[in-house]
Amino acid sequence: MKARIWAQVYFDLTKDLNVADRLGWLTALNKKSTATFFAKLLQVKVKPADLDMPESVWGFLEALHEAKQFKLLPEIFELVNDESKSQNLGQVIRVVSTNPLSGEQIKSLEAKLGSRVLIENIVKPGLVGGIQIKVGQQLIDKSYKTNLIQLQETLNQMENI
Repeated sequence: MKARIWAQVYFDLTKDLNVADRLGWLTALNKKSTATFFAKLLQVKVKPADLDMPESVWGFLEALHEAKQFKLLPEIFELVNDESKSQNLGQVIRVVSTNPLSGEQIKSLEAKLGSRVLIENIVKPGLVGGIQIKVGQQLIDKSYKTNLIQLQETLNQMENI
């Protein structure tokens, strides 16, 4: 229930931002070490402009920090993402790759998928190569790791023939 209230506050504060900025900042901040990191930023008196962060996002984070509610950030992120989708403001597409996508690659994907998307790039060297793309509940897995597992299963089945 608390997360829903905080999500509504975030949505209201960031209503002037496009979906990529609104969800992008939450995506970037949706990590376990965020509370500690943000507390350190406040201690060294970093300003939102130093991070190229909108004032509305900074204000929200300050309020969340003061209320000691950073643990709600993952749930807040999901609620804001769901609300953005329900209002047809866009959606997050998770792209898992072995290396970070370049700015050009992200822009190319966004151009192909439409302006109402935010590309969240997760780096997992264990994929060996290839890519995984998750849109909502649908997963497109074109990773070498999955291909190798499937090849191994096929070879194992052939041995049993």
